[in-house]
Amino acid sequence: MITAFFTVLGTRNLEQQCNFYANILGLEPEFENNDTVGFGQNGQLYIVIRRETTAKSHHGAENKDPIILTFKCEGNPNALITKLAEQGCNVHEQYQELYYFIKDYDGNEICLDFS
Repeated sequence: MITAFFTVLGTRNLEQQCNFYANILGLEPEFENNDTVGFGQNGQLYIVIRRETTAKSHHGAENKDPIILTFKCEGNPNALITKLAEQGCNVHEQYQELYYFIKDYDGNEICLDFS
């Protein structure tokens, strides 16, 4: 039985990815261990970012399909959209004023779900 779920992303851009998830999406660091950082909120782990150093790794963007991550959000979407714009992160697509799509530093698509 599954009791929890989080996503692990390999990256060659650990600092930039950590900046995106902490400063742009507002997730909190839950742990840091060498080249791996976990982010979440209120003690709940959502995403783990791990530095990828292996040449020709199957985790590299060139060797995998695009990743789409959806985060359920609350509150006023306009406040978050304004914050994103201030950080230089623009919404590239929107659906019914409930779903907003942005990209992280590695080009993974992030869906912000306000439904």
